[in-house]
Parts: sequence; C-alpha cells; structure tokens
Amino acid sequence: MKRSIALSSGALYAHVFLVDIYVAAGRQDEALAKAREVMKLYPAFSVDAFLAGFDIYRDPKMIPAYAANLHRAGLK
Repeated sequence: MKRSIALSSGALYAHVFLVDIYVAAGRQDEALAKAREVMKLYPAFSVDAFLAGFDIYRDPKMIPAYAANLHRAGLK
C-alpha cells in the first residue's frame, strides 16, 4: 500500500487499506494517523460508501471486518 501511495498519492483505496492493515496489525497509533490523513484528503469519506463498491469482492464475508477496522481507527 505504501508503494501504491508513493506512485499515486491520491489513490484512496491505498490509504484506506493501509488504515485497515495498521489496525489488523495492532498498530493503532499509525492507523489513527492514517485515518486522519484520509479525512484530510477526502473530507466526505464514508466507510459505507467506500465498501459499497466491494460487493463483488471474492469473499464478501470479509467486508464487515474491514468496516470494523476502519471504524476502530475513527473513520465514519
């Protein structure tokens, strides 16, 4: 995800999934900082709207876990 951000700093998915990765890895401080950055870059960001596009995801049962991690980092 960091490489994706380096190549395209505006790639929303990379920023958001990095938040998820940090939460999953127990790196809460980094998750919170990245979540603040997401909100600064995308003030209208919504977890539900972001994840709505993932209904074709290979394992849709994982979507609630993503949402929970993003919410733990403070994203709405």
